[in-house]
Amino acid sequence: MIEEVLPNLYRIEIPLPNNPLRVLNSYFIRGKERNLLIDTGFNLDVCWLAMAQALTELGVSMDNTDLFITHYHSDHIGLIGYLSTPTNTVWMSESDAQMVNANYKANIFHTRNVNHLYHSGLLADGTPNLPEEEAVVKYASTGLVKFTMLHEGDRIDVGGYHFQCLETPGHTQGHMCLYEPDQKILISGDHVLAKI
Repeated sequence: MIEEVLPNLYRIEIPLPNNPLRVLNSYFIRGKERNLLIDTGFNLDVCWLAMAQALTELGVSMDNTDLFITHYHSDHIGLIGYLSTPTNTVWMSESDAQMVNANYKANIFHTRNVNHLYHSGLLADGTPNLPEEEAVVKYASTGLVKFTMLHEGDRIDVGGYHFQCLETPGHTQGHMCLYEPDQKILISGDHVLAKI
């Protein structure tokens, strides 16, 4: 579902199956030369289909659409592998961007170790709580991401809006919101959540 919330600012509902939140609110801001997509959804077919349909309905290309990711959880960054292109910028706070790429590298290392232990007979079949079973890993993007790091006070100007980056640690160490002071718009990621 797509809803134009304000001129050039759209809310895109991305389903989150088997998740108490049910949906992710992704935001798309249409600009004259560049667009901005905020948060993506899980790396799941149902999320990708919803996002692809929304982008088609909006008639946009990712080649001139940059991405802003509020934090490193997989429901916000999972589709980055499908959406990043050589011509767009992927913005994120420095600490969460480092966490995304560190998690990717650590999971490759861990998976290799688990496979070695299992095939050596040192790990029981069906061992619970392996990292690849956790949602943060299971639905995450695959591969390293080339981020452009953002810090408190940095600005993103798009679609007639002038967003300021606000560091809002809590939900994650590097959680970041976008605030538009003239229009009093706050895009809060998971900094403000209703009941789960």
